[in-house]
Amino acid sequence: MKYTIELPTGTVSGTLNHLEMKKFELGVQENGLPQTAKATFEPEKQFDIGAGKGNPVTKEIHGGIVGIILDGRGRPFDLSTLSEDERVKHLKEWMTELDIYPAGKF
Repeated sequence: MKYTIELPTGTVSGTLNHLEMKKFELGVQENGLPQTAKATFEPEKQFDIGAGKGNPVTKEIHGGIVGIILDGRGRPFDLSTLSEDERVKHLKEWMTELDIYPAGKF
């Protein structure tokens, strides 16, 4: 899925591939309300994200304490078809992208 997000700090765009996760900073304002951004998502032709298969969606999105996360792991979430090495590789990538553990601590 292609994405373009107009964050307060600048526009980011790219492609979210299957089994990828991306995190972007979009937090909370000083008054406690969430920061907002304009986001456009363009799914592959076989996927529907609310506007019909392959049709792009543009929405105002709201941040929070952890920011925003794009999750391309698919549903149902199933890693059983991957080898152990591939599963571990993806788990480490997700932990790194989401900054779950300090660098080098897993």
